Amino acid sequence: AARERARWRRGPVASRGLRVGGAPRIVRANPAPAGSRRVMGTSYSATGGAGGEGEMDVEAATPAAPVAETEVATTTALGRAGSNGHTAGNNGNDAPPSGESEIPLPCEEKNRHRLSHNGLEVTFVNLHYSVPNRKNRSEEYEIVRDVTACFVPGEMTALMGPSGCGKTTLLDVLSGRKTVGTRRGSVLYGGRQPTEALLKSRCGYVEQFDTLVANLTVREMLSYTAELKRPMGESNADKRRVVEDTISLLRLGVCADTVIGDELHRGISGGQAKRTNIGLSLVADPQVIFLDEPTTGLDSFMANEVALCLRQIADSLDKTVCATIHSPTSYAFNLFDTLLLLGGDGLSRGRVAYFGPLGEGGSDVLRHFESLGYEFPRSAGAYSLVEWIVDVISGKYSLVQESVAMRRAGGEITSGVGAAAEGTGDERVQEGAEETGLRTRPSKAPYATARSKSLAEVMKNKKDKGDDETDFAAAYAKSELKTQMWRRIRCLLLQRGYSASSLPENLEKSDQAGNDELERSLEDGPTEEPALQRARTVKKATAVPSYFALWVLLKYRASKNLRSIAFIAPRFADKMLTAFISATLFIGVGSREDVQSVGSTAAVLFMVVALNGFGAASYVPTLSLERALFYREMADGLYRSYIYLAYNLIEEVIISSVTSILYTLIVWWAIDLQGSLGIFFIIYFLSSFVGIAAAYTSAAVSPTLEVANALLPTYMIINLFFAGFLIPLDTIPRGWRWYSNIDPMRFGWEALMINNFQNSDPGAVEFINGETVLEYYGFANKTYDRYIGFLTLFIPIFSVFAWAALTFIRHGSR
Repeated sequence: AARERARWRRGPVASRGLRVGGAPRIVRANPAPAGSRRVMGTSYSATGGAGGEGEMDVEAATPAAPVAETEVATTTALGRAGSNGHTAGNNGNDAPPSGESEIPLPCEEKNRHRLSHNGLEVTFVNLHYSVPNRKNRSEEYEIVRDVTACFVPGEMTALMGPSGCGKTTLLDVLSGRKTVGTRRGSVLYGGRQPTEALLKSRCGYVEQFDTLVANLTVREMLSYTAELKRPMGESNADKRRVVEDTISLLRLGVCADTVIGDELHRGISGGQAKRTNIGLSLVADPQVIFLDEPTTGLDSFMANEVALCLRQIADSLDKTVCATIHSPTSYAFNLFDTLLLLGGDGLSRGRVAYFGPLGEGGSDVLRHFESLGYEFPRSAGAYSLVEWIVDVISGKYSLVQESVAMRRAGGEITSGVGAAAEGTGDERVQEGAEETGLRTRPSKAPYATARSKSLAEVMKNKKDKGDDETDFAAAYAKSELKTQMWRRIRCLLLQRGYSASSLPENLEKSDQAGNDELERSLEDGPTEEPALQRARTVKKATAVPSYFALWVLLKYRASKNLRSIAFIAPRFADKMLTAFISATLFIGVGSREDVQSVGSTAAVLFMVVALNGFGAASYVPTLSLERALFYREMADGLYRSYIYLAYNLIEEVIISSVTSILYTLIVWWAIDLQGSLGIFFIIYFLSSFVGIAAAYTSAAVSPTLEVANALLPTYMIINLFFAGFLIPLDTIPRGWRWYSNIDPMRFGWEALMINNFQNSDPGAVEFINGETVLEYYGFANKTYDRYIGFLTLFIPIFSVFAWAALTFIRHGSR
């Protein structure tokens, strides 16, 4: 009996059209056979196929791994919010006994008392979120207002609403990713206030825009994330098995060994990239998965395929899944169990306009809004329920009424904007068709015109007619559905150990004092702390130690970059070009003992240091272009900011060591420089690395790549003036001499000059006014080791600045 109840509430996996071994296929089928039913414009047979001309038939196949019968029987531990269009039965007896969809409460049945070990329920009560008003900073602008709902394991919840209603904001607040603003109300994971560490380790977040490592393959990307997110003690074989299971589950086998690619390099498709992003969350085995518009930018086939993957994740893995979704296909919409709808502009903005089950083919949502006096235009042709819901909640319902009236009237426009004048072209065409006996299609221009009218015109017409704007949030708050959903939330909290006295029977009848008392009790936590709660306490935001995270970054990303021509070429090209120019332009001047040659040698040594500063511009894009990826991986808890910086610096050390050796050998022997070859190499390498660290600092503090590319050259130009070559140090005005003490170019050039001219024949040549070149620039009787030490200090100084900027500066508030 338990298995049958679970099958009715969830529907068999085959009936949902899920299969692991391949993607859904589009076929042209004959009209739907007898016994099938039509859900949101698509007919589904008893085995889960879809019929109808040009409709989708999603073939079911045997999953890769069989699911135990007991697991199937108890896969929805906390209950479902009702049946919807994807729970087709084999004989039609799986439907609820009455027309009203049942909302099972977690505490109603014996088998509902078990708490899921795979998913984690998310409960939020009286949630508000506000940001400072841009026009008046002393005021707060509320984006999310008084939202109470829950997401439970094994269910897919669609978070919908008009643009700007706060969907993504709510998702960010629940996942702890907001960086500005004020939150009020309670957010509970498993009945407890979540810590940052718990959110990073137990919560997966799939962002709207794909943030992947372009030069990794899909399998490498998933393996890289698995090694950083899964426990270090887990064997490599187990991690590989998790990756392969994820690839199979998300139907990524066809592109598993394909490079992901980017705008400049062709790689996987948009749908595959989106599923790869979902896989990054799955390999970490999260209990809650949030997705921000996972189908945006995809065609209908790819969008349906992504939705099918989410359906299987919720079913087979018993995860808690919530996705903001904008304009979904009817097929994708029906794969969800629960709808959380936020109101748009007007009285309902940012508030809950509907929270409850979708029902059979969206019947529960339809029934709710029709009870408010909004009739679904079933004769509006291709107008879908999803569009209708958004139009109604946006205040555009009168558009629908007008467009339907026009179509029924044969295209005649009786009122409103776009009324056609007599004798239009459409009428003349129709008259000509009647004379010739030809049949023409009725004009659809009035329908299109009516559908495209602005919201402002609609609201103006409603006001002129004396119509009041519907407060959908208030209507929902007074509905029986709100009471039932609060009972469901209350049962979840009672299961987590909260006392019944602290949770009101009816949330809407609770006064402000009662709401404050409820918020305090939720903040204090449950009166009892079950062992399960203690076991789920997470203390570390990252799953692996820092040294292991650094090794994984070097293993996957550095190894790829060091073999990438696109990565290495910019770092080699400028060094080799300047080495060639210097070697051919100043060939042999280093050993000559005339004044001009001595001056040329001093200039060459200065250019050696200066070019390292300006050449560092090629390192700026490393941080600037990867910023979105860095923010996502930091939020996911893959590593800490200093590990990311250390990985990049180690990567650059390897390349810089090679370029420094090549540059030193070319320039030293061609120009015939004096002094120690080893000291020249050390100074060149250090000055090169100082430039790299300065470039990283510039990129970390700059909001965009353009700003960073302007900031770094400006800093280097300033250093030119105070390095001592253009103006000797003792002739710099006293008010500016302090800057020469913090100028890395000065210390690098001084060290090179002392190494080259001290104890050498060119160094004894009379340069200007009877002084040697070292005496003229003020470097006589000094040693280069002191200046090498000062130059070295700039590497940790700039590195600390870069780390602080990466850690504490967030470009683009969220």
